[in-house]
Amino acid sequence: MGSAMNAGEGATHQHLKEIHGGRVRVSLPYVCHNVHQINSGGIWHGNNPLDYSLPTLMLQLSLITIITRFVYVVLKPFGQPLIVSQILGGVVLGPSILGQNTSFSTKLFPKKGKNILDTLSIFGFTLFIFLIGVKMDPSMVLRSGKKTLAIGILGFFIPYGLASFVAFLLQQFLSLDHEISSVLPSLIIMLSMTAFPVMACFLDDLKILNSEIGRLASSSSIICDICHWTIMSVKYAAKLAMAKSFKLSVGSFLSAVLYIVVIVFGVRPAALWIIRHTPEGRPVKERYISAVLVTLMCCGLVGEILGLSSIMAALAIGLVIPDGPPLGAALVERLDCFVSVLLMPLFFTICGLQMDVFAIEKLRNVGVMLLVVLAAFIGKIMGTMLPPLFCRMPFRDALSLGLIMNSKGIVELALLNDWKQSKVGYLLLHFFTFSEFRWYESGEK
Repeated sequence: MGSAMNAGEGATHQHLKEIHGGRVRVSLPYVCHNVHQINSGGIWHGNNPLDYSLPTLMLQLSLITIITRFVYVVLKPFGQPLIVSQILGGVVLGPSILGQNTSFSTKLFPKKGKNILDTLSIFGFTLFIFLIGVKMDPSMVLRSGKKTLAIGILGFFIPYGLASFVAFLLQQFLSLDHEISSVLPSLIIMLSMTAFPVMACFLDDLKILNSEIGRLASSSSIICDICHWTIMSVKYAAKLAMAKSFKLSVGSFLSAVLYIVVIVFGVRPAALWIIRHTPEGRPVKERYISAVLVTLMCCGLVGEILGLSSIMAALAIGLVIPDGPPLGAALVERLDCFVSVLLMPLFFTICGLQMDVFAIEKLRNVGVMLLVVLAAFIGKIMGTMLPPLFCRMPFRDALSLGLIMNSKGIVELALLNDWKQSKVGYLLLHFFTFSEFRWYESGEK
């Protein structure tokens, strides 16, 4: 390691394999680089700027912005939202197109800079989820009528049950690979969910957020999210109890509950105090904004310590802060442009950069996933349409609602990003990113 750094090579990538009794154990890859290679001394000192992290990061952000904006201009006449352009921009820069040139990929996206880009993108995603929480009114759940409640519950459990049944039949009649059969349960849960952040962005893109269908879709997605996270929490607790101990599982659950209680009864009263001490018509003081952001970072750190993830912490903090002026509007005004223009394109592009369409080898696995996706898609439409039709909503409006509730976006991409280390997860990342283009296209129509 020391010799590589002394030689000034910047990075040495290792991927070790050990063979024991015919089994191959692959260790995690690691990168060695000179920690002092941040600022370039300039070409007059004989330095290559791309050997240093700061100039490389600036070039990466510039390229990402230029290419994603160019793709957006090309696709705008077809009614495609910005998220599609950002993902396709990553595909263009990734191994599928420009990244096939080894010199391009190693110089512009070196492995030593991967952690920097990944960390920035996840940080941007965390702030984005925080802003979604700030813009959201949790009291919508309490005001939800029976129709919204029925759409949210049936819209989750009918696709979940139908897709699970199809997956069971496929496992019974086809000899599925272990890698695909092991990921199907998580895939089915992801297909059954309708994430509120995705729904809010999608409805806003379509300019129907305040329409009857828009309000119904956003309220139902909150109920659907609650069902999803309840199932996920139960599965996580059961897995932890089987892998470790029941006592550890209970401890994990209680720590999560205590964490949420502290946020609700600690952070929310503080936010209300800030609102009370802000004169009407006057901007929120700078120190209050700083205090909220420091609280967000500290709660994110505690969430990571407890295993809850900083993203969940950001959503919880955002939800307890009252939306609208003065505090909620001030936070959105300060952060929204920076997050949406710089950090979120980076997150989507990172997803695209990890895709290589030529890496999909087993088309049979794609066929299996297509059947499960189709079952979940039909189930979601059925579960979403039944309550509105029962309440005498026009068939066309009910069908539109069903298609909208099938939308997938940033939250699903984040989940797929977590699965990318496994081969099946990598295949899912490819498959669903291109499916995203089709789903958005159908939603626009």
